[in-house]
Amino acid sequence: MAYTVRVGSNVEWRTLRETICSGDILLCQTYGFFGILEQIPTDSPYTHVAMFLRCTNNRLYILESAIDKSYKDVITEKTDGPKLVDADKYISHYLGTNSGMLTYRPLRMRGTNRPFSFSEKQKKNIINEIAFLIQPSVKYERKIGDLANAFFRIYNLEISDPNYFFCSELVSTMYMHFGIYLRRPSDKFIPRDFCQKQEDLFSVSMNKGKKSVYLGTEVTIVLRI
Repeated sequence: MAYTVRVGSNVEWRTLRETICSGDILLCQTYGFFGILEQIPTDSPYTHVAMFLRCTNNRLYILESAIDKSYKDVITEKTDGPKLVDADKYISHYLGTNSGMLTYRPLRMRGTNRPFSFSEKQKKNIINEIAFLIQPSVKYERKIGDLANAFFRIYNLEISDPNYFFCSELVSTMYMHFGIYLRRPSDKFIPRDFCQKQEDLFSVSMNKGKKSVYLGTEVTIVLRI
């Protein structure tokens, strides 16, 4: 059985990219036979999740963990494991080659709908974590097979290696470095947990109860409308 994501609206990439902030997420639904194989084990429409990061020079990147030679880390040029990829190149190639559908969800503050704000300490922690993640020795977790592997780990049938990151594990780990508290350990997430229909990912309070966050409405990214 194949699953199809249905969202409320489409947004053109060149318009959306100007509003994206660090912590917003990208959900991927891969087309074709292998996409279906990845959807079935976890009853999920999504096959991959990644995170947007906007740097001080206003460059927009996607932080993901995957094995894909189409997308290289901008610093180390590695293709296996956690990597920082130019967002424009990623989106253009993914949609331009009709690889699948891309869905965006913003990370926002509850009550204000404003983007998440970082303290200087959090910024340093994030930079240090990314420096670790993009090392060639840190790999994508693929021991049984993509989403099936994550499914087995969630039910404690497999022990997670700290030098291997599944895509959703990477995103949830980064949220913890943001100072955002999740409802369960980072290695217990799969891409479907970031879907709008799932329960709220985050604990009610964060940063000692001073702030709380949520993921906003899903929209489908298109190159042109």
